[in-house]
Amino acid sequence: MKIELPSLMTAVQNAIENPTVVESSYTNSYVFIDHASTNFTGEPLKVPVKITEGTSARVKTVFFSGSTKPENTVYRNSDDER
Repeated sequence: MKIELPSLMTAVQNAIENPTVVESSYTNSYVFIDHASTNFTGEPLKVPVKITEGTSARVKTVFFSGSTKPENTVYRNSDDER
């Protein structure tokens, strides 16, 4: 059985295309964070992405979390006031 969640798929796509913040993670991995997509407690959507080759990447999971690692920030959207 395949379950489709169109609103979540759209949120994941938006987080990757227009993140608020991108943090480096493990080797060849980044976490794309979208503060515009939140859960009921206000925690932002986080999408871990592993670069596989060139411009190809893999997403295995998504989650909501309020914790951040400012020292790992590699990109911040200029419109973000955090």
